[in-house]
Amino acid sequence: MQTFIHNYGYFGLLIVTLLESACIPIPSEITLTVAGSLAAPASLSHLNIVAVIIIATIGELVGGFIAWGVGRTGGRAAVLRFGKYVMLDIKDLEKAEAFFKKRGNITVLIGRILPVVRTFISLPAGTGEMSPVTFGAFTIIGSGIWCTALGLIGYFLGSKLHIVNTINKILTNVGYLSAAVVIVLLALFFYHRLRLKRHQNESAAQG
Repeated sequence: MQTFIHNYGYFGLLIVTLLESACIPIPSEITLTVAGSLAAPASLSHLNIVAVIIIATIGELVGGFIAWGVGRTGGRAAVLRFGKYVMLDIKDLEKAEAFFKKRGNITVLIGRILPVVRTFISLPAGTGEMSPVTFGAFTIIGSGIWCTALGLIGYFLGSKLHIVNTINKILTNVGYLSAAVVIVLLALFFYHRLRLKRHQNESAAQG
C-alpha cells in the first residue's frame, strides 16, 4: 500500500478510499496511516497532510454515494424479490425507511467511524431511502473525523511503522468485534422472525 500511494500520490489515495467506501474491503486503517506517514516532513514523498485528509474524505464521500445509490435503486427490488427467503418483506422495508428518516444521521455518523462497519453502512442507508442530503452531510462529518484521525496518526508517527502497525491491529480488532456484534444481532433477528412465522403457520393451521 505504501508503494502504491507513493507512486500514484493523491490519485491513488482517492481511488483506494473510494473503493473502500463503496463496499470493497480495503482496510482504510492502513491506507490513511500510510498516506499520513508519507506526508510527514521526514518522508521523501511530496504529499501534504491537509490535502491527504481532504482527498481521502472526498473519496469516502464518492464511494459512499455509489453504495448508497446501489442500495437505493436495487435494495428494495432485492428485498421484494428475494426477501421471502430470509423472512424479509415490505413491512421491513417500511421500518428501515422510518428508522433512517428518524435516526439515520447518527447511524451513518457512528457507522463511518467504526472499522469494518463503515465499509458497508451506505448500503442499508440507501435501501432505507435516507435523504441524499442528510446522508452526504453525515458521511462527510464521519469520514472527515476518521480520515483526519488516521491521517494525523500516520503524520506524527512518521517512520515509526511498528507503532502504526500496532494501532492498525487494534482498530482492525475493534472492527471485527463490531462486525461480530452486528452478525449476532442479525442472527437473533432472523431467529425471532423464524419463530414468529412458525407460530403464525401453526395458528393458521389450527384455525
